[in-house]
Amino acid sequence: MTVFTGLKVATGTSGKRVTVKLTPTLQVDNNRLISFQVPIRPINAGPLTIEVFARREQNFSNVAGGVPSTRTETTFFHYSHTNTAPAMARNQMISAKIALRRAANTTSGATMTETIHDNTLFSVSATKKVRFSKGNLIRVYENAQWKFADNQYDFEAGYGSGNVDLFGWGTGQHPTGNAYDSQYGPTSGDLTGANAVYDWACNPIVNGGNTAHQWRTLTKDEWEYLLSGRPNAAAKLGYATVNEVEGVVFLPDYWVCPANLSFTPGASDYTVNVYTTDQWTQMQAAGAIFLPTVGYGYFSYNMGYYSLSYISGRIYYWTSSGTGGAAYCLTDFRNGTVYTSVREHLPVRPVRDAN
Repeated sequence: MTVFTGLKVATGTSGKRVTVKLTPTLQVDNNRLISFQVPIRPINAGPLTIEVFARREQNFSNVAGGVPSTRTETTFFHYSHTNTAPAMARNQMISAKIALRRAANTTSGATMTETIHDNTLFSVSATKKVRFSKGNLIRVYENAQWKFADNQYDFEAGYGSGNVDLFGWGTGQHPTGNAYDSQYGPTSGDLTGANAVYDWACNPIVNGGNTAHQWRTLTKDEWEYLLSGRPNAAAKLGYATVNEVEGVVFLPDYWVCPANLSFTPGASDYTVNVYTTDQWTQMQAAGAIFLPTVGYGYFSYNMGYYSLSYISGRIYYWTSSGTGGAAYCLTDFRNGTVYTSVREHLPVRPVRDAN
C-alpha cells in the first residue's frame, strides 16, 4: 500500500511553508493511480512550490523451515514542483490535484503529476477571464472613499445622499448624481477607453488595492458570455438565499462543491439553494460568488421636478455598455441583459482581469 504522509507548500521569496495534513490518510494498492485534491491558500505572492511526501509499504510472505514469516519493506517518495507562471496571489484559494502511480516494472520509485486549478476565475469570453470583487461597490459618504461591501450578501440600497451603492449609469466621477444630467456621465459610448473615467469601479477602492483603474465593470457581451457562453454555463448559476438574503449564485470555471453541501443549478426559486453564514463561507472559499437582490432606484419626472423611488427585491446590475440616454443592465440569469434608462440607479459588481 501507499500512504501519503504529508504535503508542504512554499510560496514567495521568504521560503515560508505551511503543512497540509491529509485526513484521513489515503491508502491504495501500488498498481493503482492515487489522486487527491487539497485546497491551498498561498501565504505570499509569488511562485508556488508543492512538495508531496509519501511512503510505500510492501509486505512479503514466505515460508522458511516450515515457519511462515512476513517482512515489510518501506520506501519513501518525495515529489516537488514549482509553478512559476502565473504566480499565485497571496491568499488566493486554489486547488492542487496530486497523482502518484507506481513506476512500471519496478519495485521502487514513483511518477507524480500535479495540476493547479484556480477556483477564482470566471470566463467572460473565449479568451478572457476575470476575478470578481469581494462584494458590491459602495461610495462612503463620510470620507468620499470607495470600498467593497464586507460580505457578498451585504448592501445598503443607498442613493442620492449618505453611503451610495445604487448609481446612475456612468456616474463614476459623480456617484450621487443623476446620470440623466449630461454633466454627470458620458454623452455617448460605453464606459471604456476615454470614457473609462466614468466607470464607477475605476476609482481607487480602499479594500481593493486602492489604485485607480485596477477594477472595472463587465460589458454587456461579457455578462452574456458568463451566463450562457462559457463551457457548462447552465450548470454554474442559480437562485439562492445566503444569510437570509436572496440573490443569484455564479460558480467559477473550476468548481468542486464543498463536502456536505450541495448546489442545484438553474434553480429559479430562492428556497432551493439556502446557505447559512458558515455554509456560505465554505461555498465562497470554493470560488462561488453571490449577487444579492439589492433592488433599484428610479428617477421620474413630474410637474417640473425629478423624484427618486426605491424598488426592492429585484436583480439589476449595471454593465459598462450603453450610449446616450440608455444603457444595458443584467437582470438575472433567465433574462440576461436588457436595455434600460440611465435614470435608473443600480448596483455595481466590479471585476479585475485575470492577467
